[in-house]
Amino acid sequence: IAIGWGVLWESSDVISNTLQQVTLQAIDKDDSKCRFPANPPIPAQNNDPQTQMCASAPSKDSCQGDSGGPLLMFHPDTKVWELVGITSFGIGCARPSYSGVYTRVAA
Repeated sequence: IAIGWGVLWESSDVISNTLQQVTLQAIDKDDSKCRFPANPPIPAQNNDPQTQMCASAPSKDSCQGDSGGPLLMFHPDTKVWELVGITSFGIGCARPSYSGVYTRVAA
């Protein structure tokens, strides 16, 4: 689950006045949604699986203004929510071809 106060859709510039949450799935580092095209002068890049992770869901995403917010995972065995990532960046919001990128948090 990603949580934040950011905008509710990509083209908006109005930040939510209600804390939002979205359920996301972790995306494999080799999935095309976890790769980003070249945007000169920035070269195409794959994310560093040691320090970053990707997550998305159909038509759902974190968005502008959510950066720095938590990505949480529920552990069914311990029944505890764990901070696993920090919202970092993405291309747009909830675009079908791209996932959001989160900075990993060491346990």
